[in-house]
Amino acid sequence: MKQPFFSNRNKIELFVELLAVLGVVGSAFLYLFSIGSLPEKIPTHFGFSGKPDDWGSKYNIIIPLIVGLFLYALLTVTWFFSANYNYPVKPNSARKEAQSEHAKKLILILKAELTWIFFYLLYKTIQVANGNAEGLGAGFIFVFLTTIFGTIGFFVFKMNKVK
Repeated sequence: MKQPFFSNRNKIELFVELLAVLGVVGSAFLYLFSIGSLPEKIPTHFGFSGKPDDWGSKYNIIIPLIVGLFLYALLTVTWFFSANYNYPVKPNSARKEAQSEHAKKLILILKAELTWIFFYLLYKTIQVANGNAEGLGAGFIFVFLTTIFGTIGFFVFKMNKVK
């Protein structure tokens, strides 16, 4: 039997889940409150430098919101199937539970990170479109990749250490 989503979670895990939900809800409110004041052309793509390199309709602003919401939903569903994950070390009965817990924490943290990254993309797109910023910032791609792959690397390390 699958366990309920909020049962057996400690306060930190519930807090991280709340952060993820706030990222999605914040993105929705940001979209709703800004769509009417956007110019007809907005940035739709940013290069490695963080500067916009493609422009399109203001209605494309919904894409970061949809992607963030989709990732939130996908990772939430994935959280329930930790027994089916492809673990870096084949789980035996002794380490299966520990690896499953690490995997669930990985999914939870990635969910929060990704929802806030897409919130930031939405926010900066609006700022650039309104002339209040020039881009995402030169360090965005570095911070994005370091955050995501650092989190994955940390939990893969933890799963490999399970005895």
